[in-house]
Amino acid sequence: MLTLKNRTCVIAGGTGNIGNQAVRDLLKNGMNVALLLHFPEKCAEIIEDSKAYPGICAAFGNELDRKEMFQKIYESFGSIDAYVTKTGILKEPVPLEEVNTEELDDLFQKQVCNVFDNIKTIQSRCC
Repeated sequence: MLTLKNRTCVIAGGTGNIGNQAVRDLLKNGMNVALLLHFPEKCAEIIEDSKAYPGICAAFGNELDRKEMFQKIYESFGSIDAYVTKTGILKEPVPLEEVNTEELDDLFQKQVCNVFDNIKTIQSRCC
């Protein structure tokens, strides 16, 4: 039987509505959750609420470089078993004629390149 108990999931973007529910569902099923944070006040609330669940939740700030951050997560939980990203940049749909290449480059950097770099860093640590 598949179990999430004592496994660790890193979630980037876990403070929004969808991410927050994913965090709670994982914690309820015994999985530990490492939140990569931009909004400390929201993380504090999630961490406080998580005390009712069997999984452990902790926040890791983006003031650390990528390698240091994932090293701290490994030290705290002993593994990283899953990585979820639910970072949202666009607040609403934008007509194509209003999109400029600078915004598109920024969006690609945040939602593709950063995710790739995070996964590559995690993979290099565990293999």
